[in-house]
Amino acid sequence: MLSGTADVCQQVCHRLLQSKYFSTAKQAIESAGEFDLLILDGPARASKGTSEIAKVADLIVQPTGASLDDLVPAIKVFNALVKEGVPRSKLVFALSRVGTEAEELDARAYISDAGYETLAGCLFEKPAYRKAMNSGLAVTETRYKGLNERADELIQALIDKIGEE
Repeated sequence: MLSGTADVCQQVCHRLLQSKYFSTAKQAIESAGEFDLLILDGPARASKGTSEIAKVADLIVQPTGASLDDLVPAIKVFNALVKEGVPRSKLVFALSRVGTEAEELDARAYISDAGYETLAGCLFEKPAYRKAMNSGLAVTETRYKGLNERADELIQALIDKIGEE
């Protein structure tokens, strides 16, 4: 009985969650009507495709590390999108690979000074996250309660932000 239930759950999840490859941003945008939520993993640079996606997206989330080597180009991408007419309110950062809480605060201040929002929470640079993902688990399923709570805070902030749209 349980295996039958698992089979049904797997079939339902397969229909609910799909992964597709698109050769161009245009192809992805044209398929948007087929889905309730479309998540696109685009290049971390300002390109024609990035611009096309941003102009029709409800929300653009850009993951970034906390170093200036990560933050400076990330801000440049968002600045380019704003210059092309994308509202700042649609642009938000998610912090990952953060070393310390002080580094997190500095990164948040840098992003805020540039005029952009950062989601609450972050992913610290911890092997436990990689180990969880290598085992097929989510970043909220490490062996460490504190890391799970920080990851959950970030994910919940993203869910809340999507809900605002």
